[in-house]
Amino acid sequence: MYKNIFTSVWDVTQIKKAAEISSKILLELSWSAVEGSSPFEVNNLAKSLCKQNNVTSSFFGVNGPKMPFPEFCCVMVNAETVHNIPSSKTTFQKGDVIKIDFGIIYNGFFTDHGTTVLIEPVLPVHQRLVSTVNLSVKKAVEQAYAGNTTGDIANVLGTISTLAGFTPVTGFCGHGIGKSIHESPSIPFSGNPKTGEKLLNGMLICIENWITTGSGRLNLQKDGWTLLTSDGSFSAMREEMVLIENGKPVVITM
Repeated sequence: MYKNIFTSVWDVTQIKKAAEISSKILLELSWSAVEGSSPFEVNNLAKSLCKQNNVTSSFFGVNGPKMPFPEFCCVMVNAETVHNIPSSKTTFQKGDVIKIDFGIIYNGFFTDHGTTVLIEPVLPVHQRLVSTVNLSVKKAVEQAYAGNTTGDIANVLGTISTLAGFTPVTGFCGHGIGKSIHESPSIPFSGNPKTGEKLLNGMLICIENWITTGSGRLNLQKDGWTLLTSDGSFSAMREEMVLIENGKPVVITM
């Protein structure tokens, strides 16, 4: 049923190596998101680091409604929330909430993970927004053991987010990953325990959460990729890759 079940020593070794390379690159990308730099500079660094590590971007060339994704990572600022194409038209400023989403292909294995970077000083609500999304993913990972369900993960994500006063983004979800970037099962950002699909030993999944200070609704822009919050509210995200190994969750990114 699932393509993203990996239990052989070779598969697990390759997956973890891919995640190690990808994590090191994402860390450097997050360090580069400083005041005065631009989303396109972060993207160019991603391109350079992929070349240095002899890997390709798992985002570049992904089919879209109007065109394939043209760059190496997604860099979203403030109200920009999902799939933004990095641009050189704007630079990062104090108070910005920057989301970086990135992945690679290594020996046929795909990665996909992301983080939020703040350019201080930021509003207290935005600091809390990022702390909340990080906490929600950390706690949700604890539910990712064999025999639990996608709903158990989703319930933790949604409960922590809403109790803190924030709203999960609608229309997107976490997912399986492995030999392609998006595989089953889907893992919503909110849900009920003991619902959805059962988690299996050897399953490789992306546990992620995207939350906003507003309604959680997004508007698609003319480029066919970029989605902004419909009310202009700020958003934050966190995404980790988790391998269910010996029945237990093992975070292999970051």
